[in-house]
Amino acid sequence: MISYENILKVYTGLAKSALKTMDEISGSVIPKNLVHGRFVHFTADNIDILDSSLDGKDTFHATQIACWQRGPEADLFKDLRPSKAKSLKVPEMTEDVIQAIIVEGVAEPTMTSDTKIDWYDEASIQKPSIKKATATDMAFSATSKQRRKSAELDILR
Repeated sequence: MISYENILKVYTGLAKSALKTMDEISGSVIPKNLVHGRFVHFTADNIDILDSSLDGKDTFHATQIACWQRGPEADLFKDLRPSKAKSLKVPEMTEDVIQAIIVEGVAEPTMTSDTKIDWYDEASIQKPSIKKATATDMAFSATSKQRRKSAELDILR
């Protein structure tokens, strides 16, 4: 059986290896196995915390991007060694929040013809389509949570 301390040393070694490829200006980590000239696939996802606020105050929004390529696998682990330490200090820049540049008064938001103003009034909440959408969202959330719990229990078994 592998000890918890040894797992921490391997994780720390992986983190050190990743930090060696970090761009100091953007904080981006560029994987060692990206091959120049080969097509790159990108996947992006947003992270929204406390986003149910109408005014957007006290919320957090970020985006993470992952990339990958098809082709012969690179041996990423040939030079990887477990660290002697069980943790490391990451550069402070990885914790920096890059402020959005907002220039007020330059452009007014415009509604498209597909957007209906009445979607946003209080009375619209009672419409059957809104109730159905809300129920579907709640059902999805509930079943997702149940699937995660079930998966966690499977891992613990």
